[in-house]
Amino acid sequence: MNLTKIKFLLTLKTCSLAKKESILISYHIQNKSLISILYKEGSIQSFKLQNFNNKIFIHLRYYYNRVLLDSLTIISKPSNKKYVKLKDLYKLNSKKKLFILSTAKGLKSLLECKINNIGGKLLFVC
Repeated sequence: MNLTKIKFLLTLKTCSLAKKESILISYHIQNKSLISILYKEGSIQSFKLQNFNNKIFIHLRYYYNRVLLDSLTIISKPSNKKYVKLKDLYKLNSKKKLFILSTAKGLKSLLECKINNIGGKLLFVC
């Protein structure tokens, strides 16, 4: 995982721990793909791209006064990459956690990887 994704995820986690309702992040194409996956999975409430100043405005989702991104843990770092094979995907318990993988077909959640029968690099867990 490159540094722009890591900085973006750490910013999200820091803002969620500070109990902020919304944040403004600079636009990057990799940030937008991560945001769209987090939105599909229900971890963030909404996002809006502001073209005039090249920023993304994100509303964090709360569930019983708890932010859903406060348990975000980065698994793969530039120095230590964790790859998951297809047969190992089924060993991961996805009931309560959200797993995001980087595959040959782009960023996918664990459920999408199981449906498409592909493995990849495990990026982070929420």
